[in-house]
Amino acid sequence: MSDTSIDVVVNRLSGGCGPTGDVVDTLVKFEEDQVVVTLFVEPLPTDVAYACIVGGPAFATLRLEEPIGARMLVDGQCLDPTYADQPTCASGGVRLSR
Repeated sequence: MSDTSIDVVVNRLSGGCGPTGDVVDTLVKFEEDQVVVTLFVEPLPTDVAYACIVGGPAFATLRLEEPIGARMLVDGQCLDPTYADQPTCASGGVRLSR
Protein backbone atom coordinates (compact mmCIF):
# COMPACT_ATOMS: atom_id res chain seq x y z
CA MET A 1 0.00 0.00 0.00
CA SER A 2 1.32 3.41 -0.91
CA ASP A 3 -0.18 6.64 0.35
CA THR A 4 -2.10 7.07 -2.91
CA SER A 5 -3.08 3.46 -3.64
CA ILE A 6 -5.11 1.51 -1.08
CA ASP A 7 -6.61 -1.98 -1.28
CA VAL A 8 -10.01 -2.07 0.42
CA VAL A 9 -12.57 -4.69 1.38
CA VAL A 10 -16.16 -3.61 0.77
CA ASN A 11 -19.25 -5.05 2.47
CA ARG A 12 -22.86 -4.14 1.77
CA LEU A 13 -24.46 -2.15 4.62
CA SER A 14 -27.86 -1.28 3.22
CA GLY A 15 -30.10 -4.31 3.58
CA GLY A 16 -27.03 -6.44 4.37
CA CYS A 17 -28.61 -9.53 2.79
CA GLY A 18 -27.29 -10.87 -0.48
CA PRO A 19 -23.95 -10.47 -2.23
CA THR A 20 -22.02 -7.22 -1.94
CA GLY A 21 -21.71 -6.79 -5.70
CA ASP A 22 -19.25 -4.68 -7.64
CA VAL A 23 -18.14 -1.21 -6.63
CA VAL A 24 -19.81 1.18 -9.08
CA ASP A 25 -18.87 4.60 -7.69
CA THR A 26 -16.47 6.20 -5.23
CA LEU A 27 -16.65 9.52 -3.43
CA VAL A 28 -13.43 10.81 -1.84
CA LYS A 29 -13.31 13.94 0.29
CA PHE A 30 -9.90 15.27 1.35
CA GLU A 31 -10.00 17.19 4.63
CA GLU A 32 -7.26 18.60 6.86
CA ASP A 33 -7.22 15.72 9.35
CA GLN A 34 -8.96 12.93 7.44
CA VAL A 35 -9.70 11.43 4.05
CA VAL A 36 -13.33 10.30 3.84
CA VAL A 37 -14.00 7.53 1.33
CA THR A 38 -17.50 6.34 0.43
CA LEU A 39 -17.87 3.37 -1.89
CA PHE A 40 -21.12 2.50 -3.62
CA VAL A 41 -21.97 -0.99 -4.85
CA GLU A 42 -24.44 -2.09 -7.47
CA PRO A 43 -27.98 -2.39 -6.11
CA LEU A 44 -29.41 -5.83 -5.50
CA PRO A 45 -31.98 -6.99 -8.04
CA THR A 46 -35.47 -6.51 -6.62
CA ASP A 47 -36.95 -9.59 -8.32
CA VAL A 48 -34.93 -12.03 -6.18
CA ALA A 49 -35.61 -13.15 -2.60
CA TYR A 50 -32.50 -13.12 -0.39
CA ALA A 51 -31.92 -15.14 2.75
CA CYS A 52 -30.52 -12.70 5.26
CA ILE A 53 -27.01 -14.03 5.10
CA VAL A 54 -24.35 -11.43 4.48
CA GLY A 55 -22.75 -12.04 1.12
CA GLY A 56 -19.05 -12.09 0.49
CA PRO A 57 -17.09 -8.87 0.27
CA ALA A 58 -15.99 -7.03 -2.85
CA PHE A 59 -12.40 -5.96 -3.26
CA ALA A 60 -11.19 -2.74 -4.82
CA THR A 61 -8.06 -0.67 -5.16
CA LEU A 62 -8.51 3.05 -4.57
CA ARG A 63 -6.26 5.44 -6.40
CA LEU A 64 -6.22 8.74 -4.53
CA GLU A 65 -5.37 12.12 -6.05
CA GLU A 66 -3.27 13.09 -3.05
CA PRO A 67 -1.45 11.14 -0.33
CA ILE A 68 -3.17 10.27 2.93
CA GLY A 69 -0.12 11.38 4.88
CA ALA A 70 -0.82 11.68 8.62
CA ARG A 71 -4.59 11.88 8.11
CA MET A 72 -7.10 9.26 9.20
CA LEU A 73 -8.88 7.19 6.56
CA VAL A 74 -12.63 7.23 7.32
CA ASP A 75 -15.48 5.16 5.89
CA GLY A 76 -17.97 7.75 4.63
CA GLN A 77 -20.98 5.43 5.07
CA CYS A 78 -20.37 5.51 8.84
CA LEU A 79 -20.83 9.29 8.86
CA ASP A 80 -24.38 8.82 7.55
CA PRO A 81 -26.75 8.64 10.57
CA THR A 82 -28.60 5.79 8.83
CA TYR A 83 -25.58 3.52 9.27
CA ALA A 84 -23.71 5.03 12.23
CA ASP A 85 -25.06 2.39 14.65
CA GLN A 86 -23.93 -0.56 12.51
CA PRO A 87 -21.31 -2.78 14.19
CA THR A 88 -18.83 -2.05 11.40
CA CYS A 89 -19.08 1.66 12.26
CA ALA A 90 -18.32 1.25 15.98
CA SER A 91 -14.98 3.03 15.53
CA GLY A 92 -16.73 6.03 14.01
CA GLY A 93 -15.72 4.66 10.64
CA VAL A 94 -11.99 5.12 11.16
CA ARG A 95 -10.26 2.50 9.01
CA LEU A 96 -6.70 3.80 9.31
CA SER A 97 -5.31 6.05 12.00
CA ARG A 98 -1.75 7.32 11.96
